[in-house]
Amino acid sequence: MSETSWLVFLVPVVGLFLLVMPRSMMLFGNRWTLKDGDSAEPSDAYALYTRGFGAFLLIASMIIGGVMIAGNIEAQKKERFTATWGFGPGSSERLDSIQVKSTISPRTGPEPDEDERIAEVSAYAVVGDPSHGAVIDLDRASDGDLVLAVQAGSCVPSSVYVEEKRDTLVVSVAVKQPRDSSRYRYSWICRPSESESSSSTERKPWLVVVRLDSPVGARQVVSAEDGSTLTPVTIRDAPAA
Repeated sequence: MSETSWLVFLVPVVGLFLLVMPRSMMLFGNRWTLKDGDSAEPSDAYALYTRGFGAFLLIASMIIGGVMIAGNIEAQKKERFTATWGFGPGSSERLDSIQVKSTISPRTGPEPDEDERIAEVSAYAVVGDPSHGAVIDLDRASDGDLVLAVQAGSCVPSSVYVEEKRDTLVVSVAVKQPRDSSRYRYSWICRPSESESSSSTERKPWLVVVRLDSPVGARQVVSAEDGSTLTPVTIRDAPAA
């Protein structure tokens, strides 16, 4: 058991003891310093202080314990997310820092608009469906939704093309430059912003949520660009239990 775990265990025990201890024990170890010795009793103010401090320790231990439990749950979610998608938030980032596009405009054809470019879809998953790789749970998605990992760099997913066929599901995601694209020296290079250092790591993919008219089922998910079958996400390195 770690030092922190021992502390979380001992603090409420000490607090409970101070809260219920008999008044006769409140002067334990100090009676020899008092004139009345064994017959001395603590004042009402000291007894109130002792029990109040015990209550404080109990409340503080519950708050600390709750924060630790929430932190452990968040860490487990981050580990599972990273193990599933191959990328995830940094150690100091929350899971909701992952860029999720839960509402995206549909396109009527596979060709992007003039101000868009087609982005690479590196992987996909179907929420709540184990037949397409790992089972995922995303706060901003519902069961049956298709979730695409889109390599957009510094661009933003702007539209999606979906063609639902009998045996396949054809998808394509287009991206566009951010509104403040004047920052970019070259047109249509989705890369880290110039304010970032040249050694900065590549930006994490976007997760694009696509709501379908019918469940994916046994259909294959393929790219509209080259007809290649997209890769479902898998658990790469499952977090330790």
